[in-house]
Amino acid sequence: MPAIAGSNPEQVVLRAVARSDVALAEPKPRRPPIPPIPVPESLDDPHPEVAKAARTLRASKPDHTGILQARTQGRLDIRVSQGTLERALRIMDALLKAVEANGQRVAIGDSHPWATSIVVQDEEIDFSIDEKLTQVEHKPTPAEKLSALRSSWQSWSRYDHLPSGVLQMRIGNAQYLGVRTIWADGKRQRVEQCLADFVEGLQDVAEAKMVQRAEQEAARLRREEAQRLEAKRRAQRWLEERRGKELEAQAGRWQLAKRLREYVAAMREARVIILPTDLEVENLSEWIEWAEGHAERLDPLAVHDQGRPEDLL
Repeated sequence: MPAIAGSNPEQVVLRAVARSDVALAEPKPRRPPIPPIPVPESLDDPHPEVAKAARTLRASKPDHTGILQARTQGRLDIRVSQGTLERALRIMDALLKAVEANGQRVAIGDSHPWATSIVVQDEEIDFSIDEKLTQVEHKPTPAEKLSALRSSWQSWSRYDHLPSGVLQMRIGNAQYLGVRTIWADGKRQRVEQCLADFVEGLQDVAEAKMVQRAEQEAARLRREEAQRLEAKRRAQRWLEERRGKELEAQAGRWQLAKRLREYVAAMREARVIILPTDLEVENLSEWIEWAEGHAERLDPLAVHDQGRPEDLL
């Protein structure tokens, strides 16, 4: 409410409110909460993409850390051990069905074998389900021990990385946006209980990306404006230098023309002048006439064949 000025109730003091103050005074409306997303106990009638991923991963061999990875492009980004595979498939199935029911789209790219994303508000957000690895001290095999005896350097890594049984859902392309990107099994909850919160997180990322893009566009426009102004300043400096040089050159020609006219007047008085023969001048009158014309041509203020000097601008 505006402050009252004096005793007259019709007088008020109006103060401008900064945009940042308005933004603080008008918090962003909260989205309606997403209801819990249940995860079934068995993988019945799976989402088509989950069914493809299940066939591929079940037939895959684990890598040196015990993790299964789809080697075929166009598969969901699931990287887990055999012990957590079925659980991860059920979580992914519940998630995909929920986001598609909410009008969002699942996209699987071909940039690498695990390029999985959900399109939220036209923003493509990468995500994955993977299993954390635990670090344990490596116990050398008999072959490694024998190899170490034969050489002076250790032939094995100090630690092994093994599946931990802990699953996590991660958003992969939201670095430095100031939003949550990881939901993992913990002491009080499991990933299955975080799906609704994860979907909320996808929306947070989408909004943060739009804000980031708007800020980047504003920064780009500021850079372009700064470049335009700098180019304008450079052009103005060049023009000022060019005008100054031209002015100085004209003043020099004008001074020279004045001196030449004074010398021509002196030649008229002298009636005799000595010239080199290679100038091919037959008499003094011819030389004076040429000298007058030369002074006229040098003088920037003189009237030439092109017209008066002011007509040339």
